[in-house]
Amino acid sequence: MKIRQKPEDFIVEEIIDLDKTINEGGECYLYKLTKRNIENLKALSYIAKKFKIPLKEIGYCGLKDRYAITTQYITIPKKMEF
Repeated sequence: MKIRQKPEDFIVEEIIDLDKTINEGGECYLYKLTKRNIENLKALSYIAKKFKIPLKEIGYCGLKDRYAITTQYITIPKKMEF
């Protein structure tokens, strides 16, 4: 018996203190990324390529499960024009 048969069986949502993040930030744009059945680095590589920004400029907190629906926050420096 498989417990997780489809992505909807495992949902991961990153929780951050948005007030603290926004008030202490200022140098980066903050985005909420929701993905389904895709590895973090593959999703981030797609974003980097699509918006023509270096992958190393995208900030994220940890890797999330591939076979799931995951939501996490990413940052991109405001100096990057896209």
